[in-house]
Amino acid sequence: LVMLLANDQSNWDTFVPYVLFAYRTSVQESVQDTPYFLMYGHDPVLPSTAWMPRPYKELLARNEWIQCLQSASK
Repeated sequence: LVMLLANDQSNWDTFVPYVLFAYRTSVQESVQDTPYFLMYGHDPVLPSTAWMPRPYKELLARNEWIQCLQSASK
């Protein structure tokens, strides 16, 4: 944010969603995955990849992820 706000510090709040998205979709060294994937069980669908068909295997992995979360919460 500091780099974006060097000249005009009155609109910092407009950049927060973009900075958060960048953080949430970056692989974190401590968990070797992205916070987005850990939260939702799949990678985000970006505008540049939305037209691509999602593999069937990926859809099944989401069910496995949900089961994992359910067993962890017990």
